[in-house]
Amino acid sequence: MTQLLEAVSTPAGELGRAGSLDALAALWRRRNSGRRLLVLLDDVLDAEQIAPLLPTTPGSVVLLTSRRRISGLVGARQHTVRPLTDAAASALLTQITGRDFTADRDQLARFTRHCGGLPLAIAVAAAYLRSRPTWRLNDIVERLTMAVASAVDDSLTSPIRAAFAMSYRALAPAHRTLLRRLAAHPGDDIGLQAAAVLAAMPVGQADLALDVLVEHHLIEETARHRYRLHDLLRAYALIQIQLELDTGASDDAVGRVLEFYLACAAHAESILRPYRRTLGEPTAISAWGAATLGSPAKAQAWMDEESANLMAAAAYAHERGWSRHTSRLPFVLAQHLDRRGHWSQAVQMLRKALDAARAQQGETRNDTVSGQLMTDLAAAHVRTGDLDEALDAAEQALDAWSGCGDERGQGDALIELGRVHWHARRPTVAAQAFGRAVAIFGRIEDRRGQAVAGYHKGIVLFELGESEAALVQTREALKMARQLNDPVLQCDVLANLGEMYRLIEDHDKALHYFRQAQKLADRQGNPHNIAILASNIGAVHDHTGDHESALASFRTALRLFQAVGDRRNEVDVLVHLARAHTRLGDYESSLVSIERATELAEQIRDPLRHARVCLETGRIRQAQARYPAAVHLYRASLGYARQAAAPLDQAHAHQALGDALLALNEPSAAREHWNQALDLYRQLGYRDADPITAQ
Repeated sequence: MTQLLEAVSTPAGELGRAGSLDALAALWRRRNSGRRLLVLLDDVLDAEQIAPLLPTTPGSVVLLTSRRRISGLVGARQHTVRPLTDAAASALLTQITGRDFTADRDQLARFTRHCGGLPLAIAVAAAYLRSRPTWRLNDIVERLTMAVASAVDDSLTSPIRAAFAMSYRALAPAHRTLLRRLAAHPGDDIGLQAAAVLAAMPVGQADLALDVLVEHHLIEETARHRYRLHDLLRAYALIQIQLELDTGASDDAVGRVLEFYLACAAHAESILRPYRRTLGEPTAISAWGAATLGSPAKAQAWMDEESANLMAAAAYAHERGWSRHTSRLPFVLAQHLDRRGHWSQAVQMLRKALDAARAQQGETRNDTVSGQLMTDLAAAHVRTGDLDEALDAAEQALDAWSGCGDERGQGDALIELGRVHWHARRPTVAAQAFGRAVAIFGRIEDRRGQAVAGYHKGIVLFELGESEAALVQTREALKMARQLNDPVLQCDVLANLGEMYRLIEDHDKALHYFRQAQKLADRQGNPHNIAILASNIGAVHDHTGDHESALASFRTALRLFQAVGDRRNEVDVLVHLARAHTRLGDYESSLVSIERATELAEQIRDPLRHARVCLETGRIRQAQARYPAAVHLYRASLGYARQAAAPLDQAHAHQALGDALLALNEPSAAREHWNQALDLYRQLGYRDADPITAQ
């Protein structure tokens, strides 16, 4: 108050006669009566502190800063100063240091990420760097990284810690404890319920306590009941755990929240996939969890929201060897990652779960646990295209299930074994594995397992040329899926049934089944299924002449296949894209797509994909009237199709060879290939073989 009075030239005598705060406040009001002022008040504690300082003359403005939100000021406009953007942080660094870091983008990104947009941290670090001309940007980043993790003050971190310490000391003991608990949380953000578990508080009490930390700007409420702690403040609070000898209570708190995450994730998965087997006994779920995760949509939303925290929790448990969580958390999380198309991460999670399970078992073998983890690992490896690893895992799973006499497990392992052989282009062996699985599930009256094995067998039978038997098998699987009221299984079967009809060119039936599957896939949000259906529907559009709609569908499918890392289906959709471009006369775009497809086919060494790439490249050359080149490519396609034991692709190659040879004025050779194509098409129940008959 005295400083303000001196700033407006108050005579020393008047100041001397004002012997109390009330007197000084009265003098302040008299001196400024009728004067419009701009007053800046920094680091305000609360409204009561500054009430005597507020000018009363209309038109006056007061700007105040505070470490916390100030309530009780009538007419005040609140503005929270957000962290600086990366661009603004870089500009501040450049301004203070007088140096240009644009050529050092990686280190600049590390610097801005580490400072997290806090102007104080950026300014202190920049001043430190300016005083050391021989230092590079990575030197200051390394020093920051080491310094924030140390309890020892230095000239770089002490100003930042001093600012944090003022805010920390202003908190009540219970709120300091909550801040330390939040810092120990493994994930970057946290929800209200998890925070309540972490702090061992009722939810209502935790809600109020978290709001206090928000008011003090120590945490940010990023969405309703979602909270985030700044990395530098987290580092400060973690040091306080050590200094205040709070490590034991902190570990107990993290243990509670990991148990909470495990219980909720396991319950969510049991709602989303009630048919899946679990590891160990079910974990008790709270009343909150049962209510919040009570439907598939709610369960999926929770898993999506907490996915990053679950991964962080699994990593935390793995690093510390917390045996209860090191196998079960990754196992549950892997199912979610698989569903969302994050297959490489699913493999990593399952490997961690398997390592943990083996460490816990020691000399005691648990075939049930090993069988389940190996079955899931085989499935994940099939998705990533690592077929050798998938085969090894599937065989180990089958051995484990056989060892404990678990027939359901044997059926599950046989399905994965069949999928490995199918993708490896060993369709006869695949059909045998699927057939064994169908028999086992039928014997134990597991209708879901029977339907899954059955539609997989149908796919292989179709590729082996037994289209009628394949359609019967797959329609029976669809009937079972509908009786079971299983939307996930229905979606899979519908998509495959539609594809069979598309391949025999019954496009009305194909589109009928695809549309049903698409509705289910959209509800489930599985990106892989959405991509498959976009590709299949695009192929129908392309065949019926709607090439622009086809291109839009193919581009959607391509983006999703690339996102999930499915290179086999990426090859197929690139081939579809090339065909659509060729039909539109855009050969340049066709070649761009087919060149990428060729690269991928080489990488995955799949003869079926090679056959399709060669066939489509030949069609491009034929459209360009380069008939000898087309014939060469069609012969290569035929060879690959035979290697893959794919009669439909052999028929396509024979037909294309006949067309190209006729253009080269070789009618006898053309007729020979058309006859072979016609025989194959008729065996497969192919509807549009009439053009070949006419030729």
